[in-house]
Amino acid sequence: MYSWEQIHSEVPFVQLYTLPTEAERRGDFSKTVTASGAPVTIYDPLTTRLVNGRYIRDPFPGNMIPANRMDPVALNILTHVPLPRQPGQVNNFPVPENSRADKYNQHAIKVDQTINNQHRFFVRFVWNNRHEINDYQASRSSRLRPTCTGGRMSASAGSDLGAQQLVRAQFAGGLDPALLLTHELR
Repeated sequence: MYSWEQIHSEVPFVQLYTLPTEAERRGDFSKTVTASGAPVTIYDPLTTRLVNGRYIRDPFPGNMIPANRMDPVALNILTHVPLPRQPGQVNNFPVPENSRADKYNQHAIKVDQTINNQHRFFVRFVWNNRHEINDYQASRSSRLRPTCTGGRMSASAGSDLGAQQLVRAQFAGGLDPALLLTHELR
């Protein structure tokens, strides 16, 4: 017996992300607001103090973090994050060209053999392979390193590959009508 299964699908998978604006990358949060339009206050952690049993702190003047307070490691990481593609603070990085594909193949071969009324055997071999691509998925995976060029991550960054092989064999023989001896290999 032989069987073959195959799935091949490709679908557009539009995604929408929020990335820091150019001003926010420079530490300027003066125009940053909540969903309801209220300004977001950025507090200076170095001003934290205990007053009447409560910790308080002062906001950065003008809601701007001074350049000398910006972490150089964080600034370097930001050079690897694409700039927004459209104006606004939220949902400013649409990815309409993000393709998603799923390719799956499975082949199974099984041979059954009756040697005589008391002895039988079978062997089965199964092989399958799956290849799934989601262009921007890699940013959520620690084992894959996305590469950004011109605000686009590489298509290969979000590929998931998986292959499996399975072999199973079994021999069954009757020693007498009440006793069956079975040997199996997996």
